Amino acid sequence: MESPHPIPRVDLAREWDFMLGDLTVRPSRCQVEASGERRALERRVMQVLVALAHPTWEVVSRQELIVRCWNGLSVSDDAIQRCIGALRRLAADWPEPPFEIETIGRVGYYLKTSVPGPQASPERLPGSRSPWPSPRSSPSFATDSGERWPSLERRSIG
Repeated sequence: MESPHPIPRVDLAREWDFMLGDLTVRPSRCQVEASGERRALERRVMQVLVALAHPTWEVVSRQELIVRCWNGLSVSDDAIQRCIGALRRLAADWPEPPFEIETIGRVGYYLKTSVPGPQASPERLPGSRSPWPSPRSSPSFATDSGERWPSLERRSIG
């Protein structure tokens, strides 16, 4: 049965740069940066990170990842696990892990972020790309008109 709302495919060239805790995520460049250190991610790994951080989903199912990141192609569990593992290792590489990916058994994956100090919500970075449609909850992005989308405060790592 098809969802009444189409699941948008992750197009890295059209995604906004955003923050996860202290980590700057630059989807169109497949890069992340924190504390002056920049790292490149494989395209598919970046797509999975963007899908998990998307403002309209809290728990992202395996099927949603396949549709959004692999364009609905037949994908092995190993391919998804490889990307999730790469993201978990990336987060663990920083002195203060900027995010954590929780596996929800037989349901999907849940991205939790650490939000430091007074900056309680990540923001869209200046000069970044167009917004995701229909935000509900997750990274906060300031629009050109100054409006804000919901933040990750309630999803913070405790």
